[in-house]
Amino acid sequence: MISFIVPAHDEEQLLGRTLWGITDAARALDEVFEIVVADDASTDATPAIAERFATRVVRVDHLIVYPMDTGHGPELVGSAADALEPLRD
Repeated sequence: MISFIVPAHDEEQLLGRTLWGITDAARALDEVFEIVVADDASTDATPAIAERFATRVVRVDHLIVYPMDTGHGPELVGSAADALEPLRD
């Protein structure tokens, strides 16, 4: 499985295109994939866009919303750990 981790903070203008681009690329590879959207306390529609994409378009396995702006470092580490969790079982 391929895990795509998408850090996001106030990305409402780009997130939809980004998720579609990832989906198209993954489908072209004919691989099982997951998309992990790690939202870093966005104040715009970023979380809603990710949720809408997850429920109406493809399966976004994880939507992580951080309650405060932690920066992309902690966001990426936490998201990577979450994506790897099934491998530890």
